[in-house]
Amino acid sequence: MRLTAIHDAQVVRGALQLLAPERWKRWCQQFCEGDLVEITVRRKSKARSKRQNAYYWGVVIPLIETATYQDRESVHRALAAKFLSVHDDWFDVDVVRSTTSLTTVEFEEYLRRVREWASEEMGCYIPLPNEIEIPRFHEVAA
Repeated sequence: MRLTAIHDAQVVRGALQLLAPERWKRWCQQFCEGDLVEITVRRKSKARSKRQNAYYWGVVIPLIETATYQDRESVHRALAAKFLSVHDDWFDVDVVRSTTSLTTVEFEEYLRRVREWASEEMGCYIPLPNEIEIPRFHEVAA
């Protein structure tokens, strides 16, 4: 079993209520009696959606790929480096966040910034998701 896991819970009258208590119990059985463990609780957020991902890989990336004559992975890496870099003060380095780590809201903000940059810097218009038919996710999966 994995030594780390994510288990969904809900706050009910000020207490955590596990949504899959049997799964939690099975997971806890990997530890020995008396082991110290660490539990982190945070508000659950939604990861980027399949529709957002399909729009990104099926519309945004191909348009910029065509405009720059770069391959899709190079375009993706360059955009992530440009718009998702964060500075790690501890190590004093810039780290590029993965698009897979973004919430739906964060990913939409990323897409907005990419569209704006493409329009201003390259004269490349990228239609909004509601302006076009978005390819199915499996049609654009890398």
